[in-house]
Amino acid sequence: DVAPVLVLGMLLFAAAFTVVFFAKMPEPRLEAAPIKLAAIKEVFTFRHFAFGVLAIFLYEVIESGIPNMANLYMSNMKEVGPAVAGGVISMYWLTMTIGCAIGGILGSRVSARMMMATCSFAGIVLLAAIILMPPEMTTLFGKTIPKSMVLMALCGFCTSIMWSSIFNLAVEGLGGRLELASGIFMTMVSGGMLLPLQGLLADKIGILNSYTLTILLFAYLFVYAIILSRPKS
Repeated sequence: DVAPVLVLGMLLFAAAFTVVFFAKMPEPRLEAAPIKLAAIKEVFTFRHFAFGVLAIFLYEVIESGIPNMANLYMSNMKEVGPAVAGGVISMYWLTMTIGCAIGGILGSRVSARMMMATCSFAGIVLLAAIILMPPEMTTLFGKTIPKSMVLMALCGFCTSIMWSSIFNLAVEGLGGRLELASGIFMTMVSGGMLLPLQGLLADKIGILNSYTLTILLFAYLFVYAIILSRPKS
């Protein structure tokens, strides 16, 4: 059943290989200069960068935690099951992809700060509604799922522009330190290591209630967008 998907995946990899192979993308320099500890310390003296590094670290928990917890929640329900749960989770990634495209279109008209603040606030509202909604079922595309999981799928719009927005805000005004800063920033995908904390919380207070942690993380992103991302002169 999954063979067509695997074939499509191989075709996409083949297309990417062809583009990269024939594209002329020279390296900015052949030999990288050794990174000194003093340079790393210096870049962290920029407040908006330091808080931005923490923001992307915590964001990894948001991005992956929302669908992971939802998948566990639905897979354990007799009315839904793992197969339907997987389909609903794919809707989250679909809305995230659509949101990325919309964010790219609006990027020249709406500031990264405004987009990030808006999406963070919307994420808080959606997750709070998921926690507070009664456990009622609805029918979507002929499948029975919890109504709250429709809101979960919409959370993809809230996470779609976060990576680019946080990066743009974090490296603003760094000048010649941009290369080092971006390298440090990219290592923060390691924030996914905190996902077990949400799993532990789910064991204690319930899967949906574990989104309380996600709400707190969204709140930090909101504060970062409004206040902490502004460079000091």
